[in-house]
Amino acid sequence: MKQLTKSILFLSFAVFLFSCSSDDSSSSGGNTFKVNNETFTMQPSGGIILLNQDLISQNMKRSSFTVTGLMGTSKTASVSFDLFRKPTESISGTYTIYDTDDASSDDIETFIQTNNRGCLGWTSSLQVVNIATQQILNSANNPTTAATITIIDNGNNSYTIQYNGNYRNYNDDFVVTGTVPVEMNVTGIALGN
Repeated sequence: MKQLTKSILFLSFAVFLFSCSSDDSSSSGGNTFKVNNETFTMQPSGGIILLNQDLISQNMKRSSFTVTGLMGTSKTASVSFDLFRKPTESISGTYTIYDTDDASSDDIETFIQTNNRGCLGWTSSLQVVNIATQQILNSANNPTTAATITIIDNGNNSYTIQYNGNYRNYNDDFVVTGTVPVEMNVTGIALGN
């Protein structure tokens, strides 16, 4: 319990230091993000999950980030970004959304070889869930191509994730029925590999 208290105090102090920086252009984020104009707070542990995969045969690396937060004790939100890059590229950088209307032409490999990095929209998603009932309140995927995702590797498994755009709601016929706005500039320790 003492270790947990020390960790929380350390993270709070680190966030305080970053937020008090006199440099307004600082890229460091906080611990809250918005989904559909509702504010969610990342927990100090497990707020960011990172899964890495080497796709050597396709000359790519894959990094999937999932950011999870709570709105009090009533709702939880999870927003994921499925990111691909050339093996020679750092995880840090800005990722363009790769989107195609033709479900049979989801060849992100060609897109990456031309653009160095990209976010596969169809496998990036968000969900908002009522904690008490476990009912899905909002579910969307495929961020609109007007936005980009920026990842900053701060070292020691600390990452800043920046995104400001919309995820799309689809009906059963894959027709867009609306969008869900997401505003994110968060920094945290990523769990995973």
